[in-house]
Amino acid sequence: MKRVVGIMILALIMVACKKEPLPNIPPSTGPYYSIKGYMDGTYFHMNVGQEGILISQGTSVENGIKSYYGQIVSPSEDLLIRIEFTAPEAPLNAQGLIALNAGNVSYLVHSPGCQSASFGSNFTQFNFLQIKNELGIFQPVNEVNFTKFGIYPITMKFTDAGQSTFQVPVNYGFSNNVLNPGFTSYEIADSVQFVAFVSEFNHQWLIDGNLVSTAASFYTSLANGVHLVEHKIVDGYSNEASHSTLVRFTDYVLDWQMTMNNCTGSANPTNNYGKVTVKALTNGQEYKSDGSADNLTKFFTVSNIEYIGNSNQEPTRAVFNVVFEAELVNESGTESLSLTGMEGTFNVGLQ
Repeated sequence: MKRVVGIMILALIMVACKKEPLPNIPPSTGPYYSIKGYMDGTYFHMNVGQEGILISQGTSVENGIKSYYGQIVSPSEDLLIRIEFTAPEAPLNAQGLIALNAGNVSYLVHSPGCQSASFGSNFTQFNFLQIKNELGIFQPVNEVNFTKFGIYPITMKFTDAGQSTFQVPVNYGFSNNVLNPGFTSYEIADSVQFVAFVSEFNHQWLIDGNLVSTAASFYTSLANGVHLVEHKIVDGYSNEASHSTLVRFTDYVLDWQMTMNNCTGSANPTNNYGKVTVKALTNGQEYKSDGSADNLTKFFTVSNIEYIGNSNQEPTRAVFNVVFEAELVNESGTESLSLTGMEGTFNVGLQ
């Protein structure tokens, strides 16, 4: 009994000694991430952390191109809004990672196109070229058709050079202007000289998958037949670009170097690095901005960019404010959604 009384007396003393009032607690602030605006004229406002609304972020690869994305989803409203940026051509510089630029960002809007194979002064080689189609069947064609921008692995073979197949990445709509990994080749007696378009940076040359040189230009001899040549460039900030194509030796002499060019009458696609796509998923239907040419004249403005890092100081997210409008269409182009007066605070994943 004495122990209980002692505890009660101690508690009373502690209460009596606490003369200071409790500090004022500031009012609860709203969620940090949100998106609001009008969808087909109907207002909506999604605040992350309220009513089960969540945000997620990460990276994705579509048609061979890396993108940074973030998305807010409201299960109760059956609504998801996703914002995605194709990675810049050279995202690393002296200041670190630059995932996106402040200001007005252009929309990525796909358009169909075509590229054809050329073999220099050899005007008959295309008669023996076969390209594998989407069904896995080789066809005697020298053109590749595209419906969307990207870098696509195209499988080829030449009926006058055996049954070997070659997978060549074909770039449609993503020009390498900062790092230009293209190259040319020259016949020199019974050897060939490969020369990069740019001499600076670090170089790697692979022929049929084997590393053969790290110089900007070099000489080598190749066996008769078709060979896959890949040239990689890495700058001082670890940005990387590569270009691959085929060369052929006949009678131990360089016969041709293949190039892929826009088909006759085909428009030259714009460079789509660093462009934005907006997606909405609602009522079980997906709508995207990249299928509507109307977005070529729409605005998408980014401001107040902040990079968030992990414990190793590696940036894992980019946080920013955004204001935009967009016209979204479904995959078939038969239905649309209009987003107007859109604004919010968003983030995208970088890893």
